[in-house]
Amino acid sequence: MVIIIIAILAAIAIPTFLGQRNKANDAAAKSLVRNAMTAIESLYVDNRTFEDMAAADLMAIEPSITFQAGTLLGAATGADAGLNQVAYTGDDDDTYQVGTNSKSGTAFGVNVDKKAGGGNTFYKGGQALQQVPLGRPALRSMSLPAVVCGDRAGSCCGNGLGNGPA
Repeated sequence: MVIIIIAILAAIAIPTFLGQRNKANDAAAKSLVRNAMTAIESLYVDNRTFEDMAAADLMAIEPSITFQAGTLLGAATGADAGLNQVAYTGDDDDTYQVGTNSKSGTAFGVNVDKKAGGGNTFYKGGQALQQVPLGRPALRSMSLPAVVCGDRAGSCCGNGLGNGPA
C-alpha cells in the first residue's frame, strides 16, 4: 500500500519537476541573450556599427559568453546556452541578431533594428513573438526585455545615465 502511494506521488511530482527544470533552462537562455545584447550594444557605442563585430571584441566586453558569428533569422543554430554560447550577426550599421538554444531544446533570440521605424523582434523556437518599436519599452510580461535605444548615437531612452546624441 505504501509503495502504491509513493508511486502515485512520484507520478505527480516528476512531470512537475521536469517542467520547472525546462523553465529554469529557458530562463537561463533568455538571460544569456540579454547579457549578449548588452555586450553588443556596448561595442556599438565604441564603433557606431554592428557590421564586422569580432567575437574577440565581444568576449573582451563579456568574457563569460562565447560569441559565435553566424546567420540567425529567429533560430540560434549551433549556440548552446548550457555552454554559455550565443550566435550573433551584425547586418549593417543599424541591425543585429543574437540568440541561443536552451537545454530544453527551444531557441531564443532577438532581431534589433535601429533604423527609423525599426525596433526589436523577439523569437522563441524560430517564431516571432513580439515587435517593440524604438523608443517604447517591452511589455512587462515579455520574457526577453528590450534594449531600446532611440537614435544611432546610442542614447538609451530613460536610462538615467545622461547619454545623449553625440
